[in-house]
Amino acid sequence: MRSAHRGWAWHNVEVDTERAAIRLGIQTVKSSEHAGEPRIHRALPSLRGRLVINLDEPVAVTYGDQTITGQAVLVGLMRPGVAGPTMTLQPVQRTIYVELSAAAFQQLAGAPLKEFDAGGVDAASALRWITSLVAETAEQTTHWGREELVRNRLLHRLTRAPQADRSDSLIALELLRQCDGGLSTPELARRLHLSERQLRHVMARDIGVGPKFAARIARFSGALRSAAAGAPTWSAVAASAGFYDQSHLVEQFQALMGTTPTQWLLEERRNLQGWRHLAG
Repeated sequence: MRSAHRGWAWHNVEVDTERAAIRLGIQTVKSSEHAGEPRIHRALPSLRGRLVINLDEPVAVTYGDQTITGQAVLVGLMRPGVAGPTMTLQPVQRTIYVELSAAAFQQLAGAPLKEFDAGGVDAASALRWITSLVAETAEQTTHWGREELVRNRLLHRLTRAPQADRSDSLIALELLRQCDGGLSTPELARRLHLSERQLRHVMARDIGVGPKFAARIARFSGALRSAAAGAPTWSAVAASAGFYDQSHLVEQFQALMGTTPTQWLLEERRNLQGWRHLAG
């Protein structure tokens, strides 16, 4: 009975830690392991920042004509006109993907979100403690152990870091993310008590993208969630996410991810458990 009680108590602590992490902006911590031939991994467009930790060889991240290599990479927002970043997974590659709210990303990095685009920067240049975290995480032998350790260490850092200002730009990103890009620029400006010109100015100044492009990213992310939730066809995905038609969705895939929906599913099939091969 005591053993069962201790197990239940530990489960409650684990749940409480995860909830505390989410409240502070640590939205997702996911351990992944690739074994096999080298392959391309395409990052999904998002209005959140990311910390990518590689536990084996440093990984190369390519974004447009820029390529950086690092053991850990801080990844910011995409910029208009450049398809999302790609990463080449090596034959043995253990990786931790952390998704952070824009506010938590700024707080952790200690710099404005505008300074980081989707190509990322070597995290060692901004996070003095990242090397020790990589080494500590590499000693964990299970996905759960790696995720729990990284979540706890980041939670520790965020609770002690100076609080980031809740700027209009960060609020705008969160509003767009919550409605899958369903707010027009005039409506978004009205909710923030700004003119449209002021909204465009503060977002460009603070985060490097404007409301129209941010809404485009949010709508595309919503389409991917619709596909993951079991939409029967790409046409149904397009309709549910507010695209004109399937060809419009395919066009956005090409622009934002540099590939087609079908090719992306083929590339990521090992990482997309539960996804079906959607019909046209």
